[in-house]
Amino acid sequence: MGEKTRKKLPRGVRIKTHRSGASTLIITFTYQGIKCPEPLSNRLVDDSNIKYAERLRAEILNKIENNTFVYADYFPNSSKLELFGAKKTTDTLSKYLDKYINHAERRGVKPSTLVTYESRKRQISGWVGKLKPAAITLASIRDVAIAMDKDGHSYTTIRNCFKVLKGALDEAAMDGAIPTNPIIGFPLANYVSKPKRTIDDDDTSIDPFNKAELNALLNACRTDQEKLMLQIWCKTGLRTGEICALKWENVNIKRGYIKIRENYVSMVALTGTTKTAAGSREIDLDDETIELFEKQRLITAIKGEFVFQNDRAVSKMQFDSYSIRRWFVRLCDDAAVRYRYAYHLRHTFATIQISQGTNLWQLAETLGHSSPQMLYNHYGSFIKDYAGKDSIFSKKAVQK
Repeated sequence: MGEKTRKKLPRGVRIKTHRSGASTLIITFTYQGIKCPEPLSNRLVDDSNIKYAERLRAEILNKIENNTFVYADYFPNSSKLELFGAKKTTDTLSKYLDKYINHAERRGVKPSTLVTYESRKRQISGWVGKLKPAAITLASIRDVAIAMDKDGHSYTTIRNCFKVLKGALDEAAMDGAIPTNPIIGFPLANYVSKPKRTIDDDDTSIDPFNKAELNALLNACRTDQEKLMLQIWCKTGLRTGEICALKWENVNIKRGYIKIRENYVSMVALTGTTKTAAGSREIDLDDETIELFEKQRLITAIKGEFVFQNDRAVSKMQFDSYSIRRWFVRLCDDAAVRYRYAYHLRHTFATIQISQGTNLWQLAETLGHSSPQMLYNHYGSFIKDYAGKDSIFSKKAVQK
């Protein structure tokens, strides 16, 4: 086997002539201290392809210098891939994203979480699904984060997409397709817009209703169930999903407590376990709240299993976050009360209890927190109206 050379071949480019008489262009470069000759088997040996080989080698050297060179991108079938910590593979990230979700399902992740994973997988696949794992570098991860941010995705969405991507890259690393997971330690917050505040259980934007607002809301209720739901929410501090999922089997009027065992996830229209382990709890009811449940039982107990039932629902007689929001927007409008999410009824309950001097460990347990730390961090408000032990609702509003 001999080699044929031409005058003035560019540096790092040579021509190998095989016994059959065929010729192959070869470029040679040094990567991680190792000399790497790689054939360009799909190129004819002519002047234009010699120039192409020169440009390709220069591009590779530039990427090596900038620490962005991915061997598998240029030579996916090279015998040197394993030498540099990656197996030869034709599998794309799409396969590893599926593998990550399949393993999540196998380990018993909640159905609502799996639906979220599937949604994030579809989103991130549009950016990286067709790439091989070895093509993912810190630089490409940064570029995807910036592009998703410019495309209008929220910080939370991008973070959740990257969580699924990290799981997929973990799978690729375990299969030997990449030596390590490049996304580990990536500072996402450095490259996307500041997270927007959202109203959920850990939010800092606590905005409780005062007593005048609550009574205005009660006066504006159009049905007995609306009145009872408003009052019970303010007297128990349930999460939105918990009040939607509350069933009569978990209400013990005789002994004066309710069990919180389920949470309704509107995005997947499923009733599942509570948000956290601490969320599974029992809440003691005072005499006033017991009376409220007794009145509500007369309205819905014979109709179905749920304490609060949406008469406008087409199939399930169950509220979800969307129907709750529609109701509460209308209620605030009718009452001429500044609108905020109905979730602030939970915040109002917490603020009332703090203003009345309730033990914070006991309150944390009632709210479904593992400790009072959340209360120290976020519930600093004291509303003078609530300092006494009187009912928060006026008799006139209740009896209307």
